[in-house]
Amino acid sequence: WEGPVVHLEPMKNVLDLDSSKAGFIPGIGCTINSRLDLKNIDSTHGSVYDTAGLHRRKDVGSGAFSPYHSSQTVATTYIPAGGELFAEYGAEWIPDIPGAVVTLDENMNAADDLLEEYVKWHEQHNGQDYLSERLLEGLWNFTIHFPIASQVLDTLPEHTTYKTVHQAIVNNKNKDESVVRTFLRNEGVRDLKWLEQHGRCQDHLYPDKSTLSQAGRGAFASRNLPKGSIVGYSPLIHMGNNRKLWDIQYKEPQTTTRGARKRRRQQRATKYTQQDLILNYSFGHCDSTLLLTPYGAMVNFINHSKEKANVKIQWPKHESEAHKPDWLEKDLDFLIHTIEKIGLSFEYVALRDIQQGEEVFMDYGEEWQQAWDVHVASWTPPEGASEYIHSTEWKGPLLTLAEQEETPYPPNLVTVCKESYSLDPKSETFHWTPIVRNSTHRVFCDVLDRNEESDGTHLYTVQLNYQDDNEQVVVQHVPIEGIDLMDDLLTQDWHLEGAFRHEIMIPDDMFPESWKNKVDTDAQEEGVEAGDSSIGVDDGAAADEL
Repeated sequence: WEGPVVHLEPMKNVLDLDSSKAGFIPGIGCTINSRLDLKNIDSTHGSVYDTAGLHRRKDVGSGAFSPYHSSQTVATTYIPAGGELFAEYGAEWIPDIPGAVVTLDENMNAADDLLEEYVKWHEQHNGQDYLSERLLEGLWNFTIHFPIASQVLDTLPEHTTYKTVHQAIVNNKNKDESVVRTFLRNEGVRDLKWLEQHGRCQDHLYPDKSTLSQAGRGAFASRNLPKGSIVGYSPLIHMGNNRKLWDIQYKEPQTTTRGARKRRRQQRATKYTQQDLILNYSFGHCDSTLLLTPYGAMVNFINHSKEKANVKIQWPKHESEAHKPDWLEKDLDFLIHTIEKIGLSFEYVALRDIQQGEEVFMDYGEEWQQAWDVHVASWTPPEGASEYIHSTEWKGPLLTLAEQEETPYPPNLVTVCKESYSLDPKSETFHWTPIVRNSTHRVFCDVLDRNEESDGTHLYTVQLNYQDDNEQVVVQHVPIEGIDLMDDLLTQDWHLEGAFRHEIMIPDDMFPESWKNKVDTDAQEEGVEAGDSSIGVDDGAAADEL
């Protein structure tokens, strides 16, 4: 991890929907690499909000899991069987990765031009005694491994002979397609036999509402899974010792809609610190500061049950791109300082035969169970819980400010508007203008009036509240698509003070001794009593302070 998830979480900026995207979306989409202008999918495409029937006024599990799920990954072009999926991470991000191929159109176009000139030179000198096939291949090898960094040369087909490249250019005399792009796409296709041997099945599980109370959604077997089957597989993101990275400092958010400001004044100001929700999906050990976060498909839906556990985690036996067995022999200092992003993975193994449609469970560990029992015993509904309604659950038309005097929105809801209006010269008032080009930008607004049309729809008069210069603009005839009812900053369930937080525990028999860096509490106290100043320093805590 390089930064706290909360810095990217939904609603950090309620006025820019483009920045209102989740910071961590595990699953297939999270394993996809970037090829910029060669992308063939759009990842993290929408999501579904669903608390599985839990509500903060009555359910101790509220805020303990993400209510968002089913973010889709959509193909944007034809992808052959065995073809690798590629997204677009952004031109600002890819060039910072050492050795990454920057597949921008400008680079690939320049590489195509270079290949044409290369072949022209070959044809001009064809038949000369000195121009042997060996020399041509040598020149080609020198070109694709040129000692000076070049984003254009990096896009050339590295794993192909010059003879093959030459033939491809000759066959493409009409320039029907880009030779460079064709080779790059073909490099991303694996033979199906290779996939059968090295690939990991990702569809053994499917999500649905859990059979456990308070658990939200769970993972279910999509087919019969015999004992010993690899039910799921997931690479792991490691964080060595900086758990404070996930500490969120909460304070009362500021709102600029008149109705929301009034509701805020009626509630107490709250300040508290809580760890990010991602902790609940991560694995740790009581003797270590290390945290491992899975991002494989479906495995984060597997809930806890010691009695019903039918899967367990284990380290893969074979090396792969996402798992380096020698990392298990390294000390924690290596995991803290390595620049390699991924080198550890979990396999989820069936402990017994699992029937199709059966929910899959694993044992989260005794420490987790104790923490949950304490949470259940001490939990009380948060202040204002009975009033809470999520924005997706609001029924009926939007309320005017006058109506809110009698029946206000729940304190968590605010209205924001699209900024699309023009001055009507006859009435000298601002009227709604149909949107030609969609924008993610919004402005805080209040509804002043509502009129029902003959077809049952409503048109609104709204007041736009601009933050920078305190300007207010009244716009008439605004349809419902011009107004969004949204959840205010930091009001959703996972922000609740006291919501359950605890990592899943890694079994002691598979946790390397070299990763244990926490000082035993009893030994620490004995050391203090004995006056031994060398005992009692928690390396992990000290590193956190740094």
